[in-house]
Order: sequence, then structure tokens, then C-alpha cells
Amino acid sequence: MRVKYTNDKKVHVILISGECGKNTVASANLYERRYPDRRYPSDQIFRCLEKTLRRNWPKETRNRGLTATGVENEIRVIEAVENDPYVS
Repeated sequence: MRVKYTNDKKVHVILISGECGKNTVASANLYERRYPDRRYPSDQIFRCLEKTLRRNWPKETRNRGLTATGVENEIRVIEAVENDPYVS
């Protein structure tokens, strides 16, 4: 039977995994001691959850506007500064 973990419990799993240096057996043991009233995940769950998060985590992307470079834009900038030296 497959157990569904809440996001809150997944966070606890990941934090404990980091705390134990990603040692999955130590992580499972610590989780069991720290949360005795919960059903505790096996060491396999720690490994699978990290792999799943790494695969599905949003990729780091920056939504930067297009950079306007080139001779024409350089001339416009110089003209703008000549017209108003305090322009930023």
C-alpha cells in the first residue's frame, strides 16, 4: 500500500535527511524517534523523496527583459546624458 505524505511531513523528511548528512538509515531512525506518534517512513522513502524533488523542482530561471545593446542604443544613451547629465 502506498502512503501519501503531506507536504509538511515531506519537509520534515527532507530536513531530517539533511540533519543526518543524507544517511537514509540514520534519517529513518531519527524520524521515528522524533515523531513517535506518526507512521515513520522507511529509509527508501528518504531516498525516493529526494530524487523526486530534484527531478520535479522548478528550474531556476530568470525572467529578465531583453538587453538593448548595439551602436544605435549606445548613441541614444550618450545623447540622453548630454541632454540631461542627471538622467539615470
